[in-house]
Amino acid sequence: MGKYFHQLTIIILLAVVGAAIVGSGHVYADPVGPFEVPPINDDFDAGKNAPAPQSENGGFLNSLKEFFFGKPRYITYNRKKAIEYAQKWSDPNNPGKLNPKFERFDSYGLNLGGDCANFVLQMLLASGLEMNDDWYYKKENKDDFINKIPKLRNWFGYFSPEWAVAHDQFEYFSDKDNGFAVDTYEITSLDDLKKYSGKVKPGDLLYWDNSDNGDVDHATMITNIENGRLKYSAHTGDRYNADVYDKLAEKIDSGETPKLYIVKMKDKFEVE
Repeated sequence: MGKYFHQLTIIILLAVVGAAIVGSGHVYADPVGPFEVPPINDDFDAGKNAPAPQSENGGFLNSLKEFFFGKPRYITYNRKKAIEYAQKWSDPNNPGKLNPKFERFDSYGLNLGGDCANFVLQMLLASGLEMNDDWYYKKENKDDFINKIPKLRNWFGYFSPEWAVAHDQFEYFSDKDNGFAVDTYEITSLDDLKKYSGKVKPGDLLYWDNSDNGDVDHATMITNIENGRLKYSAHTGDRYNADVYDKLAEKIDSGETPKLYIVKMKDKFEVE
């Protein structure tokens, strides 16, 4: 985020300098001559389909940004591709399936803990998203001895915490400043789940705080909606289109106090 702050600072400084060069641009009515009121157009439908007017200052700032940093590049979130990946690599009847481009972090692989966060980001990669300096996995280190020692994994940047830890991943993708989330819905009851189900689409992210202690411990993705009921897919307990309502009801009935978070994802992301 520091990089964006520096960019914004440069743009603001340039805008101030530009304004000083051009002048204040204030226009005052002549106190002596007549002041003509422009005719009123009462056709309220006129212009509804016209492009929205652009602020001259906004255009100037955008031009400066493009001049110094280039035009922004966008990636469309292909939700269908993410779901197809889930269907291919998460099978409850054949658990432990592994895309050879990656590895599993649960008991079917390195046994580092769980594989849920790892699998969610594989689905996002399949959708067309690109890794960045915040969430990444370096395949070239896959078979290196450093993956056996946690401290070495961190030092050598084998993978980021956002890649492998559900809580870190949730905090990153739910933060609107990182450019992925439209909104985040908190769910603590079956009524909450019904309330927000109509606002969710397959491809949105679903995180589970199974003890409602502020620590997200499971990462999943919504991969289908049937008759208003959300379905999710995941690893560490391989699932494809499992029913969210049934799982939440099961946890509540067993005396647990889970809290779910649905991160509503944008359909298009600006990337560097």
